[in-house]
Amino acid sequence: MPNPDDIQLPNSGFKTNIGLSDALYEGSFYIRIVSRIDKIIAGLYNLDARYVPTYIDINAQIVTLDPKKSDHAGDA
Repeated sequence: MPNPDDIQLPNSGFKTNIGLSDALYEGSFYIRIVSRIDKIIAGLYNLDARYVPTYIDINAQIVTLDPKKSDHAGDA
């Protein structure tokens, strides 16, 4: 949480939420993956084995589905 002072507590304060006061942390996190997102997406698109999960066969034929021909088209 960037600023624990912004938390809105009920009238009971920390009494009904045991552990909340210990869990509050002031600061921020540097999410390192953000700078690599474009490279990861390109790697997935190009079937680069460094980015494709092992449960996906990169040698299999790619099948593109047409959502307009789906049995569930328009169910949204």
